Amino acid sequence: MEDAPDIESTRRLISSLSFECPFGGNPEYCICHETRKLPVEERLRTIAALSDGQCMQIYQAHLKCFEEKREIIDQGKMPE
Repeated sequence: MEDAPDIESTRRLISSLSFECPFGGNPEYCICHETRKLPVEERLRTIAALSDGQCMQIYQAHLKCFEEKREIIDQGKMPE
């Protein structure tokens, strides 16, 4: 895996991911599933209140998921 971005970049990325999965929708298995249901202002406050460790956990979970789905796409299949 590549090195993680700095924590502020990670927070911005998580803020973007809090709107929708890059592969579409709001999968129930996603670590951000419940956060995506919140009103925008509350969602952004929730993300701002995360510890650096929590941010990195969310970042790592999304990076792993992205890499798994990219492998599936590279095999000519559609991710679920």
